[in-house]
Amino acid sequence: MIRGLIAFILLAGLIAAIAGYMGLRALTGIPGPLPAETIVYIAPGTSIAGMATQLEDVNAVDDALIFRAAAILARDRGPLQAGEYLIEEATSAAGIVALLQSGKTHARSVTIPEGLMAVEIVALINTAEAMSGEVVDIPAEGSLLPETYHYRRGDDRNALIKRMQKEMNDTLAEIWPTRASDTPVRSMDEAVVLASIVEKETGVAAERARVAG
Repeated sequence: MIRGLIAFILLAGLIAAIAGYMGLRALTGIPGPLPAETIVYIAPGTSIAGMATQLEDVNAVDDALIFRAAAILARDRGPLQAGEYLIEEATSAAGIVALLQSGKTHARSVTIPEGLMAVEIVALINTAEAMSGEVVDIPAEGSLLPETYHYRRGDDRNALIKRMQKEMNDTLAEIWPTRASDTPVRSMDEAVVLASIVEKETGVAAERARVAG
């Protein structure tokens, strides 16, 4: 009799625990209150409790405890990572946890238009949001490839300059062997100078060949 009662109590406790677990999972999986996509920056060293409070403050979760519960339920999938994240509208607490575990931080971008001088490019880089460091030395004219560059919060501006120079060198190395045999330009450096002059003279693609001639 007593043995049967104990078994019944244990079984009832197990059922209650399972029901509570399933209910908690359902609760953390319902759509969140965020009305529109929002960028959130989680600083390195922030605790789970700190993340939960921060997310509640920006209305990404209804209650900090819901996020903490979601983090506990998903702890076997890896740690939550610091960084800048773009959280989509109505993302659930479980979805936010999965995003922070993925480490897929928000990518920013800066566009370098064609025809800018090196000092103008440096000015653009130095005013790019959420980057670190400052570019002081002006690179050689024509050494930076005009393009749209993606970066992450905290990336170094000087590292981006080096990346732009590498992109230019790689592009020249790819294009130079395909030049026409009667091209009057004798070196890649001369080609860069000519291209810079043409871009400065006109921004209209149809006019470039005539200007270069």
